[in-house]
Amino acid sequence: MLFATNNHFLVGVVGLVRNERGEVLVLEHRFRTPFRWGLPGGFINHGESLAQGLERELFEEVGLHIEAEEPAIDIEVSQEGRYVSAALRARLRAGSPAPDFTRNPEILGGGFFAPDQLPEGTYPYHQALIQRLTAP
Repeated sequence: MLFATNNHFLVGVVGLVRNERGEVLVLEHRFRTPFRWGLPGGFINHGESLAQGLERELFEEVGLHIEAEEPAIDIEVSQEGRYVSAALRARLRAGSPAPDFTRNPEILGGGFFAPDQLPEGTYPYHQALIQRLTAP
């Protein structure tokens, strides 16, 4: 009864992945408009934890092996987009290959950027999150 009578939201996850220089991984997504650049992530599958979902998404999108850390460090609720997205810290696993930005047609490009030098067109919520969570 509750399921049938209440609004439904998708549950997503994004990751704050930093390299050894403190730069943050940001991807250019084909379907995120008007802000194509943002933190890597996606929607979780039924039965996945937030960390499992983020680890799977980064492997599918750019071939990275990461270790995501729970609990969430931030939560975004989008009434307009009808989703809830949790942000997790994540680190590259030892021996993970460099990201392959041609692996998935969803991804147009990406890179590791200094928190104060993010690409133009970065999703404002992610930009503010990066600034807040990477401040000294």
